[in-house]
Amino acid sequence: MQILRQFIARHIYRRRQTVREWGYSLSQKGIGGLVAEFKSHQEPYLAKEKFEILYQTVQKSHAGVG
Repeated sequence: MQILRQFIARHIYRRRQTVREWGYSLSQKGIGGLVAEFKSHQEPYLAKEKFEILYQTVQKSHAGVG
C-alpha cells in the first residue's frame, strides 16, 4: 500500500501524507469524502478536468476493493 501511495503522490505532486489522508477519508466517508473543500480563493492545483479524471479513477478502484 505504501508503494501505491508513493506512486500516486509522485504523479499528482502531492505529499504521501496527503494521499494517506485521502485514503482514510475514502474509507471512512466513501467517495463523497474525496470532494474537494477549498478554503482559500486560490485556484486549485489540479485543473477541473484532471480532478475529474482522478476522481473517476479512484471511484473505479474503490469499487473494485469494496
